[in-house]
Amino acid sequence: MEEEKQGLILSRHFTNAEEFARTIRDSNVEYVPLEAGRYESRIMILQHGSILLQRAADQAHVTRGTIDRHRAALLLPVLQRAPPVVNGRPTEPQDVIIFRPGSELHALAPAAVEWGSLSMPLQEADWLLELGGKPCMGSHADPMRLLPPEIAASIRQTFSTATDPAWNASGGSEFPAADTGLRRGLHELVIEAFSKAEQLSLPGRATRDAIRLVGTVEEYLHAAVARPIYTDALCLALAVSPRKLHHAFVAVCGLSPHVYLKRRRLLMVRQALLASCPKASLVKSVALAHGFWHLGNFAHDYREQFGESPSETLAFAGAATVLSTGQSPPDGPGRAALRDRFRHSAGVSPNRAR
Repeated sequence: MEEEKQGLILSRHFTNAEEFARTIRDSNVEYVPLEAGRYESRIMILQHGSILLQRAADQAHVTRGTIDRHRAALLLPVLQRAPPVVNGRPTEPQDVIIFRPGSELHALAPAAVEWGSLSMPLQEADWLLELGGKPCMGSHADPMRLLPPEIAASIRQTFSTATDPAWNASGGSEFPAADTGLRRGLHELVIEAFSKAEQLSLPGRATRDAIRLVGTVEEYLHAAVARPIYTDALCLALAVSPRKLHHAFVAVCGLSPHVYLKRRRLLMVRQALLASCPKASLVKSVALAHGFWHLGNFAHDYREQFGESPSETLAFAGAATVLSTGQSPPDGPGRAALRDRFRHSAGVSPNRAR
């Protein structure tokens, strides 16, 4: 059982944004980096009793999805260069936010950010809240609640105490065993936080409409992934003006509709290439299947976004498959680089692995 695992569960670096998003616990999210070039992020997951802690360092991004309906979770900033916007609400460095289980999550981080989260099983949280005469988590209608400043400060301090040693350990190979006192303190503090969270004012109607419109466009994209999407046709299909569509995407995603949708498609292509066998898949066919009909423009945009060509991504996918079986990649000038990149993406130091 998950509750029996204690201490460090995972510490890993990523060069693939989608893989990073899949690794995050307590939520199911889609993830779009906002910065062009090679992607890098890091996540660490710890278990203290029934409390799951996550700490991550990441580039500017847009995230949308849902919180796990079986977990009671809170989110806190560790280090931020610009205020992230969560569900239409700009956050402050001192904020600690509690999410209703199963609620929607829409987040825009306009710059690099380091964040943390704590969660526990919803059934356990509700039972303990009921024992203390407090309302259960599911009784709150609002999707987000904010902690009072004094409890938020205690949460941030305790989170740092619990995660700093493993986060700062060289290579993540050394970390302290789960401390009973810290575990008990975390448990009591999280329950206190759940019981004293304050209601947040909902974002205005315009913000809610913008979030809903971006979600509708995402659904449209998935339904028409093989066709180019032009702004005029999109506005006609959704019965919105170009101005309203533009403002919605800038507010929610920090990008124009054209730039965001192109980046989204490029990410889909990259995922398809990484999941492909070089002998069974051609870059051209994957690009065409995702609505890129001008292959020269596609190759330029792909390299600009990911810092490598589509064929290099495909070669890496093949090398990763070979190396994961203990074999050696094919000979060639990029052999060493492919080996090191695969090991880095798996969280292994190239020097230590050899």
